[in-house]
Amino acid sequence: ALDFINPATKNNLNLLKNFKEKTKYLNYNNIILPYEGYSWERLILMQAHDNGIKKRIGYNFSAISKYQHSLFRKLEKKFEPDIIFTVGSYSKKLFEKKTNIPTHILGSVRRLTKMKYNLKKSKYINFLILPEGIISECKKLFNFSIICAKENPLINFTWRLHPSMKFENVLKKINLKKNLIPKNIIMSKRSFSKDISISNYCIYRGSTSVITAIQNDIYPLYYNSNEQINIDPTFDLKTWKAEINNIKDFNDFMFSRSKIVNKKVKDKNIAKNFAANYFQKMETKKLLNILKN
Repeated sequence: ALDFINPATKNNLNLLKNFKEKTKYLNYNNIILPYEGYSWERLILMQAHDNGIKKRIGYNFSAISKYQHSLFRKLEKKFEPDIIFTVGSYSKKLFEKKTNIPTHILGSVRRLTKMKYNLKKSKYINFLILPEGIISECKKLFNFSIICAKENPLINFTWRLHPSMKFENVLKKINLKKNLIPKNIIMSKRSFSKDISISNYCIYRGSTSVITAIQNDIYPLYYNSNEQINIDPTFDLKTWKAEINNIKDFNDFMFSRSKIVNKKVKDKNIAKNFAANYFQKMETKKLLNILKN
């Protein structure tokens, strides 16, 4: 009953209403929409089913966390897509294991196969900070990296934002003043590929940017912050990564484990193979063939 008066419920119902209005006079046989586990997706699928749409295709294009439930929750057929496309074989196997919906790999443009910049890592240690496009996550990772930067002035930290966000707005919302940010922290305006090319390590939480980082030899540190719910998109990767919860963990890693990271060639290759299967090359012909048939 309380959920019914939740603003999110109203927004979902508004989306459904708008979809009905916008498609009322359209003549179409197929529909493609994101399939990430949100309630509004299920409502649009239901309406498309009631409209007699031939093929309802869901595209799962981001991370799947360890405790993801809504995405795999089985409902009536009209609330589920007829076909699911994924970004790679990793998520395809999860869907095949947990659903009976035909699943295909479409791939993703997020797979960074060629570096725009061929820069070698500098003599300084560089950490790439990768928050999700959520203000609370930016605050958590930025505040933690400030602590790390103050205790390790010879290490550089590069902050990246989701493309839809701007530093001026984020800093204002998390009440962080520029003059309080250590000099060894850089607010990046460079391309993702260039930031990757000059980084050795990354600190992340729920961002799938870590997948691209791993593909390009960047060692990942998952900042769990002593939380019970794990939001790591690489939770199934059991090697060539570290979990840290506080500044002591970070300093311990830099003092001991960081020295042997690149010596674990076998573990690195396992991690890179995992990342390669997470985001695969986009193959639009697969989608076009299914739409034609």
